[in-house]
Amino acid sequence: MQLKNRFFVFSFALTLSMFVRYDGLNYLFIVGLLIFVMTYWYKELSPFYYISIFSLLGCLSVSLLYNSVSFLDFGVIYTLFSVIAIGLIPSLCRSIAIRDLLKSLLLLYKWSIVLFFLQILMVLFGLKPINAIAYSATEPYKVNGFYTEASVMVRYLGLIIYFFWCVKEVYVQDFSRLSLLLNTTLYFVVTVITGSSTGIIMGGLLLLHILGKRWAIMLFLLPFVLIFEFTSVDRIWALLSSLIKSGGNLEQLLIADNSGAQRLIPYVVGVFLFMNLGSVSLFGNGTDSSSILLEGIPGMPEDVIVGGFVGLLFDYGIIFFLLLILLSVKLTVTFKHKTSILMWFFLIFQNGLNNQLVLFSFLLLGYLKLYSNDVFGRLQR
Repeated sequence: MQLKNRFFVFSFALTLSMFVRYDGLNYLFIVGLLIFVMTYWYKELSPFYYISIFSLLGCLSVSLLYNSVSFLDFGVIYTLFSVIAIGLIPSLCRSIAIRDLLKSLLLLYKWSIVLFFLQILMVLFGLKPINAIAYSATEPYKVNGFYTEASVMVRYLGLIIYFFWCVKEVYVQDFSRLSLLLNTTLYFVVTVITGSSTGIIMGGLLLLHILGKRWAIMLFLLPFVLIFEFTSVDRIWALLSSLIKSGGNLEQLLIADNSGAQRLIPYVVGVFLFMNLGSVSLFGNGTDSSSILLEGIPGMPEDVIVGGFVGLLFDYGIIFFLLLILLSVKLTVTFKHKTSILMWFFLIFQNGLNNQLVLFSFLLLGYLKLYSNDVFGRLQR
């Protein structure tokens, strides 16, 4: 793999505390994003991706002009580059041989696991973990590895393992089934130690792919999940039951689990917004305007916005929203790997734009889409 492509893969994944600003902005990712766009802008793309990029940029520009939002706002520039980068992902995928990508992902996975256990050891000895970013002493084992926090780490590692399982059937030179099973087991060990509810969901999607038509086996694994991950499962159940019993009362969710509710409420509001499309304008209401939907909810931080693509629906309008869904599904979803639609929803749709994990997900899921279209032989060269 060319050095620049290896840099792109790692910059889309890694979060190093020395490069993170006080508000969580990752300078390493920003630099990688800018260099990536400037490097691949002149590469050959199919007409569909050119049309998609310029259509999205056109809708975004109309929305900004319509809502009198400055093009020089950092959030706007970030969104513009994110849209372009997503459309350029196929060019990056075609320029990376599968063997080189697997080497980079194996390196990323192994060192992430090493750092994770090193951080756990430091916690056990009463030391602050290295590369700690969103670390809280009240939840000492929720360390972040090379990522922003534990819930993000388990999604990255789960996606890498998912990628390995998807390519192993055709490309087996770097795999043995035993090593793949051991690394998958190691992933679940990390999930158990962190107690991440997000990890439970990601693990379920991973098992669904691995088991395939034998998915019913997951019912027999449920007792073990309840034993080893009772706290995480209990949090998920408390949130869901509170949501159902309260009839959508968001304050009750915050009482049931404040931390989990702060993550869930933006999506709940987003679902209500999606179900009431009459309140959505053609060109949206401007960058981050979805934050007004969460105002007045006790316990919610002031800078939280409605999450995922649904938040973009409110910000930039229904045309931008539909075009982005079309592009993202075209790039990442394949019938060969039926769980890819669930991965798209969990890793991309729920996270929106301007997100490091989203671009990394586009890279790996997009690579698998190319693989399913029988261009794998060309990618190996």
